[in-house]
Formats: sequence, C-alpha cells, structure tokens
Amino acid sequence: MESKVDRSKAINKTILVIMPNNPGDVIMALYALTTFKVRHPQTLIHYLVDAECQDLIINNPIIEKVWILPRSKISKATSQKVVDQELESLAELWNLSFYQSINFYQDDIGGLIQSLVKAEKKIGKCFTSEGFYQVQNAWARYLFAIPANRDANGYHVVDIYHKMLGLNTSLFNCSLPSATFLAPYKKYIVLQPGTAWPGKAWSEENWASLITSLLKKTPIVLIGAPQESFPLLETIQHPGLKNLVGKTSLIEVIPLLEKAKLLITADTFAMHVATCVRTKVISIFGASSPIETGPYGQNHIAIEAGISEDRNFKFSKKNHASLIAISPQKVLETYTDVANSDLISFNSNGQQAWKRKGLIREPHFHDDRFLPHHLEKVQQLENCLKICLHDYSQVHELETKEQALAKETQDSIAWETYRIAINSIPLKDIRVYLNTRLNLLQKMQTPIWKPGKFTNNQLECAHTIL
Repeated sequence: MESKVDRSKAINKTILVIMPNNPGDVIMALYALTTFKVRHPQTLIHYLVDAECQDLIINNPIIEKVWILPRSKISKATSQKVVDQELESLAELWNLSFYQSINFYQDDIGGLIQSLVKAEKKIGKCFTSEGFYQVQNAWARYLFAIPANRDANGYHVVDIYHKMLGLNTSLFNCSLPSATFLAPYKKYIVLQPGTAWPGKAWSEENWASLITSLLKKTPIVLIGAPQESFPLLETIQHPGLKNLVGKTSLIEVIPLLEKAKLLITADTFAMHVATCVRTKVISIFGASSPIETGPYGQNHIAIEAGISEDRNFKFSKKNHASLIAISPQKVLETYTDVANSDLISFNSNGQQAWKRKGLIREPHFHDDRFLPHHLEKVQQLENCLKICLHDYSQVHELETKEQALAKETQDSIAWETYRIAINSIPLKDIRVYLNTRLNLLQKMQTPIWKPGKFTNNQLECAHTIL
C-alpha cells in the first residue's frame, strides 16, 4: 500500500517531453533534460519520440518512460481515420496526468499531441478546440520567431530549451544510452559528408578533395544515413579509408565518435553526438546558423563564409552561397592547426568567443535583457489597445506604434515574436479584433489564426476563447 502512495505522489511530479523530430533535435533536447534531471532528481521524465529515434531514448538513464510516435505514418495518412488509428497506440498516454508537458516540436503533430495530453501546465505549441493553436511560454514563442531572421538570433537552441524548462544555466552534459562498436582503426577521424537538407550540404567534389588530402595525414571513417551516400566518394580506394555510410545505427555512432580524434561534418546528427562525447568538431555551415544549432560546448569550430544570402527557410535550397565560398583548402588548414586554435565556446547566454580568423565571422548577440525589453514594448502596445477599444480613431496610432517597434527591432527577432504573440491578420469586426489582440497581450498566449477557417461564430466569440 505504501509503495502505491509513493507512486501516486511521483506521478504528480512527472513531466512529458514532446520531441518526435529528427535525431539531432532529439540530442539537443537531451542536453536540456540532463541539466533538468540533475536540478530536479525526483522528477520523472516521460519522452515522446519518433520511431526513427527511439534508440536514443530507450535505455537512456534519465528517461523513466518512452512513448513511440509513428510520425511518418501519420504524416502520410490520407484520412482522419488513419490518424486516429495510429494515435490509438498512445491510448495509455491520454489517461495519464502530468505535472507539466513541454512541446519542443514546432510542427502540427506536436501541437496535436500537446492538446490531447493532460497536464497542469503546458509549454509550447498546443491546439485548441476552436481549430487554431497557441504557443505558451515566452521562450517558446522566441523559438518560433527565429526562422524569420536567423542572423539576428543570439541564442543556441539548446539554451532556449533550457530556458523553456526554467533553467538559467547549462551543465553542458548530455545523457546518452550506452552502446558498443568495434572501431576499424586505433586512431582515426570521422567525416559525415551527407546531410538531411540540401541547404546544409557541402559539395561532393569538395568532400572528395578534402578526403584525398586528409588521407595523407590520418585514417578516416565515413558515416551517414543510407540515403546520404555519394557515388564519387565510393570510388576512393585507400587502406586508411573505411566507408560506413548506411552501415551504423544511431547508437553505434556514439562509441565510434567517442573514440575518434575529431569529427568533420556539416550541421548533422553526428555533430551533436560528438559534442556529447567530448570529441572535437569542425563543422561547415551554410543555410543553418552555427549560433542556433552549432556544435554545443567547448573546443569546437564552426566555419561559415558570412555570405549575406538570406538563409531563413532556405534549408531545401541546393548550392548555398556560403557553402560554395568555403574551399577544401580552408577546411584542411583548419584541421591542421585545430589543436593550437582559440576555439568557439558556447555558454548559457548564447554569447560566444569567435576568435578564429578567415571565413569565421564575428556576429553580434543579444543578451538576457532582450525579453524584458520585449515585454516592456508589449505593455506599451497593450495600453494603446485599451484606448482603441473605446476610441476607434486611435487605431492609426496603434498601427504607428507597431510599425515603430518593427523598425526599432529590425535587426532582432522582437518584432516577429510580437507578431506571433498578437496575430496581425485583420478581422472584419474591429472591436472583436482589438479585444482579441488585447486578450493575447494580457495573457501572453499565441494563437495563429488560420485564414479561410474563421467562421462567423468564431469571429463573434474570439475575444473570449482565450
């Protein structure tokens, strides 16, 4: 009887983490959860993960319970009936009550799961019964705003995950499951040439040139997913080259990287694993930002050309200008002097020391004063909204203030965060429109209204929904 009581108390201190995303994102979330578990050892962590990534969570010592989401089946579903059938596999989950659920995943399926679970507090995207969604928590909204201006962001995603969990500092530790793998050489470096996105991929020719030069210095092991094989690289025959592309599981990569002297890659899953096991990383960046998703921790280098080409939502674009500008010779030079270099150091405030020369740029950063400044501006707009509710002639002043905020913060993400927070899609009824916006500001919630799906009834009660 006593054990049942203890278990009942424990479930009240259980959190659910929703991250059915790609392997690299799962690793970044584990960084934050490792810190959280150290700070809150009595709290149990349930983790909902995509079937593809379950091996990273199953047998992970900080995870109490793993829930598997058939994400690919749901995304390919042709009817609501199929979706419902797939979600039935999580029937036990819907019956649990959590102290808190945290949705790190930004796609709709994460919001759907968040809306179905029972939790006292919900952080991140969550659908409402009215057919739109909210993004709860200021840092979650900031995370949503980053793609609008990646170059203005000053925080690593791992640090944002920490802040969403209420953590102000990072331990720079990441809990991974144990695994074994027989390394092909005693001393070697690892290269992962392939990427999940074309906009992150360095050219096949550049990788071939780099490999040819590196083989004069060290044995090399190539890794990657089966779909990331390059025909040109398969033609390189050398006793110091072992091609394991498509031949290792997610967890087998862990011991392989742990024993390696160094990893050279793009913005990939291997990059995040290497930082977890304290293996040095040289990463090559194009469409993504090293500030946002670069190698986390110390003793790593991120190379980018600093080209001004827009890289917001450009992951699918091939031959990104920044990648074209990075030569094999530059990467080889970086490898040669890596041991004696002043390397990038990420900290919990997103402020970094970029002391490399050449193609590694020196960005500007925002610090923790950003959010209070943002909230102060929101308060000013809220006051203006209250006036507009009773005097429509002041709407022009409201729009002027909004435009001023946009202009003032054009080099940051404050305006985009505000846009998400209040929704600028105009409604037909100005009073409902203003009431809705005022409610959003007061409650700091974030519905994103879906054009074409707004019924008259929804319009009339919009200001009371939230």
